Parts: sequence; structure tokens; C-alpha cells
Amino acid sequence: MSPSVAEARPCLAVSRTGGARERTLPQRPIYQLKAEFLKSLAHPLRIRVLELLIDGEKTVAELIVQTGAEASHLSQQLGILRAAGVLVSRREGSSVHYTVRDPRIFHLLATAKEILTSSLEHSNQLLSDLHGLEFGVGEQR
Repeated sequence: MSPSVAEARPCLAVSRTGGARERTLPQRPIYQLKAEFLKSLAHPLRIRVLELLIDGEKTVAELIVQTGAEASHLSQQLGILRAAGVLVSRREGSSVHYTVRDPRIFHLLATAKEILTSSLEHSNQLLSDLHGLEFGVGEQR
């Protein structure tokens, strides 16, 4: 099997009449799964939530204060991260607490920061080089 295709996995399904039957989940290319995962992270508020969760579990109320987001907007973004398997939640009384399912997500964010930093440093160097070029009659731009 190609390394870029996820294996089909048997799955136990329950029919409406209560009888169990086995079915196979469809094969999906690994690159598609990766794209869907990365898409689930692709929003500034979702990234900010993950950055805040690096210090540990937070309640929705804490996240509202720390992000400055409207409760409904934050709830929508938390739902997307939860559905993607990035976050897990638990209820304690009237509070909902969120944490990351897998702390390796923080390594992914750190790597993204390193890549962006490197890219910006390269862009700054290009800008500096451009400022050093002379155009026309001794004029610099």
C-alpha cells in the first residue's frame, strides 16, 4: 500500500434495529488527513487558544477574558478544535474546562514560529539589501 494512503479500518456499526454489523471506513490519502488537521488550526483565535493552553487547562470564562473574544465566537472555535481532536473538554459544575489532547501540538506551534522567524529575518535582509542599492543619479531607495 502506498505510504500516502490511510488503511481502511474495520468499524463496528450499530443498525437502527440494534444489530451490530461491521463496515469498512473509506480510504483517505494521508495528505488529505494532514490538510484537514492543519485547516482545523488555521484561524488566529484557535492559534491564540492553543498558545494560552500551553500553561495548562483553562475554563471557557478564562479564555474569554484572555482572548477578548465574544463568547459565541470563542465557543465556535473551541468546537472546531474539539471536533478535530485537538482539544478535550470536561465539565465541572457550570464551568467547561479545555486542554490539549496531545502536547506535541505545542511543538508544531514552536516549529511554525521558527519558520516564520527565519522567513522574516530573510525578508529583512532583502529589504536591507534593497535599501543599499543605488538608482539613477546617485539617489538611494
